[in-house]
Parts: sequence; structure tokens; C-alpha cells
Amino acid sequence: MVSHPEFEHAGKEAGLQVWRVEKMDLVPVPQALHGGFYCGDSYLVLCTKKTGRKMQFDLHYWLGNRIHHVLVLQNICILF
Repeated sequence: MVSHPEFEHAGKEAGLQVWRVEKMDLVPVPQALHGGFYCGDSYLVLCTKKTGRKMQFDLHYWLGNRIHHVLVLQNICILF
């Protein structure tokens, strides 16, 4: 299974985690900068919720309108 090192600590606790995709790599976005997306970048957003004893995960991506969407989606798929 292919996995990125950033995912080793992802979703361990309830909350929001955001990564910017840079040159086929994931770079964590500091919590103070969450919500400030740039049109020339792409991001992965993981929302982790605790429901009883189980964790629920919602993974989203955001693609800026100034990037080549096909290439970014291919790169994101490689990270998984």
C-alpha cells in the first residue's frame, strides 16, 4: 500500500487538518492559516469527527482555478 508520511498522524484526533500540495508532496498548513486558500494552489482537507467510540473521516480536495487540474488530481492519486 502506498502511503505518504503525513498520513501517519492524520485522523488520530477529532479536528481539521489541511495540507497544500507542492511538487507532488504534502505540506501541512498551520491551523492559524486554515481557510486561506490560494487560487494557484491545491489542498487536501481532512475533517475527523468522533462519534461514540468510532472515528468518522471526511476527505476533501480544493483546486485553485489557476492550476492544471488534471495534473494535480493525478498527483493526489499518487499520494494515496
